[in-house]
Amino acid sequence: MKIESPIIIIGMHRSGTTMLTKLLEKFGLFVGHKKRKNYEATFFQKLNKWLLYQANVTWDSTGNIAYVDEDFLQSVSEVAKKRLSSVFRMEFLGPKKLINNTSISELTFKWGWKDPVNSITIDVWKNIFPKAKIIYVYRNPIDVAQSLKVREEKRRKDRKLGMKQRIKQKLLFRDYQFNQSYLINDFSKGIDLWKEYVNLNEKTLEKYPNDIIKIKYEDLLENPSGKLAEIIDFCELIVSKSEIEKVSSMIDSSRRYGFVNNPELCNHYLTIKQDPLMTKLGYDNIPI
Repeated sequence: MKIESPIIIIGMHRSGTTMLTKLLEKFGLFVGHKKRKNYEATFFQKLNKWLLYQANVTWDSTGNIAYVDEDFLQSVSEVAKKRLSSVFRMEFLGPKKLINNTSISELTFKWGWKDPVNSITIDVWKNIFPKAKIIYVYRNPIDVAQSLKVREEKRRKDRKLGMKQRIKQKLLFRDYQFNQSYLINDFSKGIDLWKEYVNLNEKTLEKYPNDIIKIKYEDLLENPSGKLAEIIDFCELIVSKSEIEKVSSMIDSSRRYGFVNNPELCNHYLTIKQDPLMTKLGYDNIPI
C-alpha cells in the first residue's frame, strides 16, 4: 500500500486552524487519537515544544529560529524520527492503529496534525517528510490579537487550584502555568506576534510553493463550500458534494470581521491598515 505523507496545518494562533482541523477530521483525515480541546495532537505538540526548547524559542517569541543552522536541523530531525517509531507513537495512533503501524512515518491512510507552532518548526517537519502538504491559514490581525487577549484574561479569571493543580504547583511542574503569555495582554504586542507568524508562513510559502495551499479565514467563512472543496482536493480526500454542503451550512459566516462593531478595535485597525503586510494579505480596505 502507498505510504501517505502528512497534511501539516500551520497558521497564527486564533486564526481558524482549530475549526478547519475539526472539519477535516469529519472528512476523513486522521488528526490524532489523543488531542487537546483545540484539536492539537498531544504527541506532535510535545515534539514541537521540545523543538522550540532546542532552538531557545517560545511560541510568543520566535526570533531565534532565524539563526538555527543545518546541523541543528539534522540533529533534531534524527531525534524526532526515532520518536515517530517509538512506543510513544500510541499517543498519536491510539491502541487500534498502533497494532498495524510500527512507525508514524509509514502510515497508509490520510493523516496530519494541527499546531500553530508548526509555523516555527515547519522546516524540521519538511526535512522528515519531504512530500508533506501544508495548509496555511491566516486571519486579520485585529481579531487575532483581541482573541488572544480575551483568552489570557479568561485564564486569569478562571484560575482555580484544585487538588491536581495544587500538587503541580508545589512540585513546580513545568506544565502548570498561570497564563500562557503575558506579552499578549498588550494588544499591540499581539499585533506584532501576528506579524512574526505571518512573515514565517509567507517564507514557508516561498520555500515550498508546490506543497502548500494558502487559505484566508474570512474567505472560508464567506464561501465555505467552495473553499472546503478546494482544500479537500488539495488533501486528496474523497468527500461527496452533499457532505461538503452539509458541513458548510454549519459554519457561522458572521465571525468574518468580528472587530468592526467595536469602536476601539476599529481605531486599532485604522492605525495599521496601511502596513505592507495588511496590503499583501488584502486587509487594507476592510469596511468599518
